[in-house]
Formats: sequence, C-alpha cells, structure tokens
Amino acid sequence: MKKFVSRGLLAAVVCLTTGATTGFAGTESHGHPAAQTQAANIAQVTGTLHGIDAKKGTVNIEHPAVPEFQWPGMQMDFTVAKAVKLDGLKAGQKVRFTITKSAQGEFAITELAPAN
Repeated sequence: MKKFVSRGLLAAVVCLTTGATTGFAGTESHGHPAAQTQAANIAQVTGTLHGIDAKKGTVNIEHPAVPEFQWPGMQMDFTVAKAVKLDGLKAGQKVRFTITKSAQGEFAITELAPAN
C-alpha cells in the first residue's frame, strides 16, 4: 500500500510540475485555448466598398484573400453589426474592416472605417 501511494504521489507531482512549466504546447495565447479560438474567429481586412444598404444593415465589399477563414479574394455582401456606423461611407471607397465569426458560424463586420 505504501509503495502504491508513493508512486501515485510522485506521478501527481510530475504531472503538476510539467504542466505548470510547459503549458499547452504550440499555443501562442499563453495556454488559454479560449483566447486562441477567439483570435481565429477575427480577421482584419482592407477592401473596396461597392454598396451600402443601411435598411438591411449590409454592405458589399470586394476583398483580397482572407487566410484566417480560408477565403479566396472575392466581392460579397456582409451583415454589419448594429454598432457600426455607415454614415460618411460611399461606394468606391477603400475601407478597413474587421470580420468576426460568431459561435453559430455567422460572419459580420464589427468594425468599418475608411482606409487611410
């Protein structure tokens, strides 16, 4: 019995010590999987604004490839988050925008501004 408890205690100490010093191998978010997942659900992109439908809350943007989502370059409609202001934007304008993928797998623009 004494031998079993000693080995179990030793194994627990080794696991705790190893985990505390190495964290999760390969993560860049300091061992926080939630932070790593969140980063994979956001992409910052530049593109050309082709249309705005304020009533529907959508914009049409031509953008280059978005590697974060494995998208090729294309022109597409995006839903725009309610907090995003569309005032002052016009078709033909270069824009910077953030695309966010929700937990349900839906994509929306959460930031949108003229590119400088």
